[in-house]
Amino acid sequence: MRPSAVAMCCASMALAVGMLSGSLGCGGGDGVPLGGPFGGTVPSNIADAGGLPDGDGVLPFSASAGAGLSGSSSQAPTWTQLFNAYFVAGKVGNCAHSGCHQAYMTSPSAAFSWLRGEDQVGGSQPGLTDPNSSCLSWLGGDMPPGGPESNPTAVADFDLWLKAGAQNN
Repeated sequence: MRPSAVAMCCASMALAVGMLSGSLGCGGGDGVPLGGPFGGTVPSNIADAGGLPDGDGVLPFSASAGAGLSGSSSQAPTWTQLFNAYFVAGKVGNCAHSGCHQAYMTSPSAAFSWLRGEDQVGGSQPGLTDPNSSCLSWLGGDMPPGGPESNPTAVADFDLWLKAGAQNN
């Protein structure tokens, strides 16, 4: 006997709800598993995007969890603001921490220069903002290892920066 489309849909929804409710119990403090192909843990002092102080290293799944740099306005953030919000040690990208890209991410201008050499910034269509070539996990890349697959706030901020000319400012 072949199951009906309604029965298959209900079974799929029950599985999704079960998986979601099981994942809600995870998280918190030292040793939080990052998952992904790189595994690892995140120190308890890692701040989530939007500055949430829970330190679990996990982004909340909500576009309204943080207003982002641009907030509700259409004013583009500067490169310095993006660097400080997303790339410094303890932020969602956590690029500048020891053991990662600390030597290259000492300042916004140093990070821009290094990322230019990696074909991630510079020009009118920088790779950093392109889902086909970005290194950022929230745009399909692999940085940070085990990082969030979604970050609508960061995507909006980088998009506004791109539309404003993707400058090293």
